[in-house]
Amino acid sequence: MIYLNEKVIEEEFEKLKKYDSIVFVHIPIKEIKTQLEVRINLERIEIEWMGDFNRNQKYNDRVKINGVSWNCESRIYGDFGDERISLNTKFFRSDGTHKSYFKRQDDWRTKRGFLICDHYSVDDVVAVHMIANNLEEFLKSKDIKYKRKNFLR
Repeated sequence: MIYLNEKVIEEEFEKLKKYDSIVFVHIPIKEIKTQLEVRINLERIEIEWMGDFNRNQKYNDRVKINGVSWNCESRIYGDFGDERISLNTKFFRSDGTHKSYFKRQDDWRTKRGFLICDHYSVDDVVAVHMIANNLEEFLKSKDIKYKRKNFLR
């Protein structure tokens, strides 16, 4: 559940209705070469975004760098700026090491960054895009280069 009234959710969804509940934020860290350096850098960005930028008391960094599957699915929720989102939105960290199954240039699995997604519902679409907007605000504030990809419905 998003802690917004139904009218605000409906207004936000009206702006987003052509999009799916999936956003990829590509962070092209070209100067970093090794997989471990990429993972450390992405984790640093995530911790600073969730901790320092949002003061998110509900955030828990549960996927460790030397754990079994760093690119695995986790959940993200809590405080994002002035909004509290309690939907347990799906959150993936991608170090760009996956091969494209579709042989497409825009396959997010071959890129470095964060995937924010969930099942499709009005609330999920709004939550995913609100979290992505908040991440964008953070990246801009730190002058971190990124490219956002909104997936169409």
